[in-house]
Amino acid sequence: MADFGYCPRYWYLLRKHKPPLKGRETPEIIAGRHGHIALHLINKFIKTDRDAFDAVEVKRIFDKAMRPLNLNLPFYENLWQGIRNHAEETHASQPPIFEVEYPLMVKLETKNDGVIWIVGTLDRLDIREGVATLWDYKITYLIPTREELDANEQFTLYSYLIWKEFPQVKRIILKWHAVLAGKSRRVEKDLTKLTAIEEHLADRWHAIRTEKTWPTNAPCARCDTCPQVCTDYKAYLRQVYYQKDIKTFEDKAVVFLAIRDQMGALKKEHKRLDTDIKKEIAVRMGEPVIAAGREWKLSTQHREGGYTEPTDFTKLVPVKLLGTEKGARQRASEKGKVGSEGNKDRCTDRKGGKGKVNSARETGKGHQQRGRRSGITGGEVPTW
Repeated sequence: MADFGYCPRYWYLLRKHKPPLKGRETPEIIAGRHGHIALHLINKFIKTDRDAFDAVEVKRIFDKAMRPLNLNLPFYENLWQGIRNHAEETHASQPPIFEVEYPLMVKLETKNDGVIWIVGTLDRLDIREGVATLWDYKITYLIPTREELDANEQFTLYSYLIWKEFPQVKRIILKWHAVLAGKSRRVEKDLTKLTAIEEHLADRWHAIRTEKTWPTNAPCARCDTCPQVCTDYKAYLRQVYYQKDIKTFEDKAVVFLAIRDQMGALKKEHKRLDTDIKKEIAVRMGEPVIAAGREWKLSTQHREGGYTEPTDFTKLVPVKLLGTEKGARQRASEKGKVGSEGNKDRCTDRKGGKGKVNSARETGKGHQQRGRRSGITGGEVPTW
């Protein structure tokens, strides 16, 4: 299901091509496979013997799993440190490990294809008090965002299988654990959205059965392991790498920095053109303009904007100081809700600079302290 979602042609080459082709194995894939074997055996050991933790046995299991590989010393040390730390944390937390390398199988009835079986294998499953935690181990330093993890199709399929197989589960938590980084990304799945996946799975399986052309979807996450590089991916490589003469890591770093500088310049140019286009439309009094096959017009809504009620200026009372009565200043404009509010922004601090007014009470007190008596109005005229 996941392979077909990445690229139909990749799925065809591995499963329907005669004879079926084998995907290319990168060093990361090989190391990841043996790392999963070590984690599986260590988790099984911890699950079996919860009372004692034998570090020597854990190291023996790790070395046995890594023995077929010719690992360089730095990678071996980093991988061992990541797996050892995770094993110690797992034993110390005493998690409710239900099963490791747990096979899942759920029957799904479809309209077009009858009964199909959705199967998968989960690295580790913990269940406690209606909460299921789904672990997926990755031999990597990369950690996805919560949004990326929630949208991950593989994790969505796992969540659906657990949801169907364990009706008593009320919450499903996904955990992507990057072994080399020693960190996990956690996200809780919204169970109300899992009902829609059944139709999605049925449609995908029907597309797999009825597909005749097997189109490519390059570049995608399966291109590096595809047994036959397609013309679309070759064109992508020519455009991104060959034309820029990118061959080594140094080349990639140099081009990356150059593109970053270009992006900064493009953003400035984009902003300037945006301003110019707005001015051009404003000259036409906001009338839409047809250009580049699109209609251009000024937007009248903004998320930070607001609507202002029209004001009837004929009802405003002129501002006039009436003097003080019982220690409080009065203005005739208070009847029209206009007056001293407009003067707050012009208040200055003691140093003469522009300042912000914290409250009306503090502003009034400051005016009284800095004010002087007026023989004309009999009131206090603040010094601005």
